[in-house]
Amino acid sequence: MNYEQLDRKSGPFRRTITARERSVNVEVSLFWGKPGTDTDTDTHAGGKQLKKDMIRSLETQEVIVYSGHSGPFWGFSLANWKKTEEGELDDNEIETLDLPTFYQVVLAEGCETYALGNAFYANSAKSSQTNLDIITTTTYSTSMDGDPVKDFLTAMVGTSNMGAHVPVTYGELMQDLDWNAWDAAMYGVHGIDDNPHIHPYAEPEHFCTPCSSDWDCGSNWNHNFCLRLGTDGQFCAAECTGDDGCPDGYTCAAVARDSTLTGRACVPESFSCTDDTPPSQKVIVNEILADPPNDASGDLNEDGWYDADEDEFIELVNPSSKAVSLGGWTLSDDTKVRFTFPDGVQLAGRSAAVVFGGGDPSSLSDTGALLFNAYQGLRLANKGDTVILRTADGVVVDRVVFGAEANHDRSLVRQSDGKKSAPFVQHPNGPASPGTTSDGTLF
Repeated sequence: MNYEQLDRKSGPFRRTITARERSVNVEVSLFWGKPGTDTDTDTHAGGKQLKKDMIRSLETQEVIVYSGHSGPFWGFSLANWKKTEEGELDDNEIETLDLPTFYQVVLAEGCETYALGNAFYANSAKSSQTNLDIITTTTYSTSMDGDPVKDFLTAMVGTSNMGAHVPVTYGELMQDLDWNAWDAAMYGVHGIDDNPHIHPYAEPEHFCTPCSSDWDCGSNWNHNFCLRLGTDGQFCAAECTGDDGCPDGYTCAAVARDSTLTGRACVPESFSCTDDTPPSQKVIVNEILADPPNDASGDLNEDGWYDADEDEFIELVNPSSKAVSLGGWTLSDDTKVRFTFPDGVQLAGRSAAVVFGGGDPSSLSDTGALLFNAYQGLRLANKGDTVILRTADGVVVDRVVFGAEANHDRSLVRQSDGKKSAPFVQHPNGPASPGTTSDGTLF
């Protein structure tokens, strides 16, 4: 069948790929404005039909690719606006759609589609921002040619010569998309704070296994790879994009493969696979208070009065025995950097650092914790936000995504203080415990 014979009812193209030794069926359906048919973009009926097809896709499919006209706050323009007012799927309509709660990826390939991120997250099914990634543009796009769509599909379902799925990072995809742009479209992606930060097919159980080639590093030899680690020799590792993606005791470090620095991999924090000394754990986010109680018990910085902004706090813990330099490290939320640690700050082993939204926390000095004040506030959203801890060079150390469970006059704290693998729970013994463990003992 050639392209001219296709229409919106032709059914999907089908292909089977292998993803980590599993067969995955991929189906791609096409919907476009075809003159003289029920999707003729010059007609009212054609605009209505394309809008219906778009809504049905958004409400039922896992991956939706749009390439066409758009603009700030008027979403997807599916018909010829010079001929008809039909076919407009505006930002304010997206909030009312019956979107699914399962994970979706949307490519909004059009001019200035950035505001669509907020439009989708205003929908109750996507308000957690954990089940939708949406790629948008900040200026004019290249939707008149097919390269961005081809780059996106390659990133989603591209395979090796052997038919195995080859994942790529969003960073690599953004570079490919911007490379095609005639006006530096500056593509970006919303909703990735909770995404994994290690290769999806990595096999951590093989990390630090001696190797002579990638073939020695597990069943997914092209995902785990053989890495020379200093003078220790060669050992198995895997690609990562942040410390929080690596197992306890490992860090996401810049590595060299062949003769160039080609990315990052999970390696022991000691940078040795032969050192018998257990590597130290990373600094972690241990406690978050987004919603202080609205009474005297909400004075968590103990400066003498309650303040909904100033008594918010984020607690970090260094569970290892070694001091960690925090100079230049940052704490961010979904919006921007909220606090930067001053140069020279050292967090001792088995100790805590607490950053308040404001006020004077000096009364807590007897906890032994390092105490800081984010003078412009932490601005944590009670009904859901993200806390990201990064090093001075931007590497993610820890990342916590929370929802409405934080909106109950209590902090969220690790079920086991100082343990990265422990889940967050509502504080079991009171509103919060800044600078101490949840039972009030010192770190």
